Amino acid sequence: MSAPGIKFNSMAGEFVTRRYGNHYYCKARNITLELTYQYEEVLRHCDVVVMPTLPHTATDFPQTRDSEADSLKAYLEESTDLLINTAAASLTGHPALTLPLGQHRDGSADSLMIVGRKYEELTVLQVARALEKIIQARN
Repeated sequence: MSAPGIKFNSMAGEFVTRRYGNHYYCKARNITLELTYQYEEVLRHCDVVVMPTLPHTATDFPQTRDSEADSLKAYLEESTDLLINTAAASLTGHPALTLPLGQHRDGSADSLMIVGRKYEELTVLQVARALEKIIQARN
């Protein structure tokens, strides 16, 4: 069984393709190419990009009192907001990993995302290992 977000995206993609043809697919491909160009441009000046995995701390699954459909809608909206940093690397094919940092005082997880140049997975792993050692030494 698929997660609700994956199922929703698959169904939405099928709907858009049937209704509008390849127009939106082509737009999405152009955005992907632009993202790739932007990552490549930034990575010309550094070995990796380190950023928060999520734009804000994770929240509990949204619950609404109205209906299951409203809860699902709230979940999908929250999920989409959280993908802003992780989706770009997935779309462009740049090697990336998430490094857990521990927990905030409220118990929510915290992590960093490390993105590297294409075909330089080893550099991403080396930076992650170095950061792991620093994090372990601080704890």
